[in-house]
Amino acid sequence: MLIQINQIKSGICPEYRLISDGRFLSAKQFITHGNGRRLTVSQYNDPIYTLDYAWSKRIYSNIASIWGGKRCCVKVLNRHYEEIGLISKQNQGGLFGFAQYDFRFGERNYQTYAIERGKMGLSMVLYCNNNAVAMVCKPVVVTDMFDQYVATAANETDLMAAALFALYYDMLYHTNMSKYVINAKASTITYSGKHIMAYFDEGLWAKMQSELKSTGLSDLF
Repeated sequence: MLIQINQIKSGICPEYRLISDGRFLSAKQFITHGNGRRLTVSQYNDPIYTLDYAWSKRIYSNIASIWGGKRCCVKVLNRHYEEIGLISKQNQGGLFGFAQYDFRFGERNYQTYAIERGKMGLSMVLYCNNNAVAMVCKPVVVTDMFDQYVATAANETDLMAAALFALYYDMLYHTNMSKYVINAKASTITYSGKHIMAYFDEGLWAKMQSELKSTGLSDLF
C-alpha cells in the first residue's frame, strides 16, 4: 500500500494533499493561541485527525532531550478531538547520539528513525514490536519549497501512522512560513551516522520502489 503526501501551498498555513489508491485527503497547518501550531487532516472538509503541538514547551523540552529526556510531545486527536495518540522525541546516546521518535497511535506503539541517505533523500522507518512495518521517504530535491513524501506499509493502520508522522515531521522541521518562491529547486545532501543507518530496512525500500514503478512515480528517487 502506498500513500503520497504532496505540499500544495507554502507560507504561514501550509496545505497538503494525500493520495492513496484513488482516494484523497487534505491537510492544513494553523497557528494557534500561545505560538503553537495545529495540523488537521480532513476528508470532504470534515477533520478526521488533528496534530496539536505547543511551541511554548519547546525550549525546555529541547534541553531535556539532550540528556535523554522526552522532547515536546504532539498529541494526535480524532474527529471528536479525543486524544488517540502521542508523538515524542527522545535522544539516544547523549549529546552526539541520534533521535528516536516514540509514536503511540491507537493500540499500536511505534519507534521511528529518520535516516538521511545522501542523494537518496530522507527515509523514516516505523518499527512496531521490533519489526519494520512502514517507511516514509522524502526526495532530496524540493521544488518551490513544496515538500513531497511517499509512504508504504502492509495495512491501512500502519500506512496512516506513516502519513501522520510525515506531516508531523514536516510541521516541525520543514515549514517555511515566510517564504514563497517560483520555479526554484533546492537540495541538501546529508548522511546519517552508522548507528542510525542500521535501522534502514531494505525490504521496505524494495517494496516502495516496486509500488512507485507500478504507479509511474519511479523518478522520485
